[in-house]
Amino acid sequence: MRALAFLAIVLSLSVAACGEVTSVTTSPLYSPVESQAESSLAISSGLLPPQPAPGLASISGILLSTANGLPIPETVFLLFPAEADGSLPTFLVEQNGIKGVSNARGEIVLTDVPPGVYYIGVWVPYSYSIVVEYSDKRTPRKIILRAGDRVNLGSLYAPWP
Repeated sequence: MRALAFLAIVLSLSVAACGEVTSVTTSPLYSPVESQAESSLAISSGLLPPQPAPGLASISGILLSTANGLPIPETVFLLFPAEADGSLPTFLVEQNGIKGVSNARGEIVLTDVPPGVYYIGVWVPYSYSIVVEYSDKRTPRKIILRAGDRVNLGSLYAPWP
């Protein structure tokens, strides 16, 4: 119980230190609208993303280039649903995904995501590049979301120029 009280105080102080925090909203087919303060609070400090609507999930993370480890700023990304067996989709169809845009620091936030198995694609001219497990590996990063999940995915590596 003391740990929860301490956590509540730390969270209150973190919000107060960051100034006013506005909400992040998305629709499954549109980009998130986020404030710099909230994105910074949600990701840089390691806090969880915003509370999703009942029955849905939310994610946050930071897009990094496998080429140089630097953030991938202001870039379209897409959360693609996996095939029925959980594998990477054969065709990455934009209309089937949930679209967002990374901020100037490469940070991403999506709220109100339906439960399911997903992969993230980052837009490179003319196609999407799939996010991988680590900067030196080529294993696609699978994301499994359940209703009520609030997941900070941490570093998300994508082959990027």
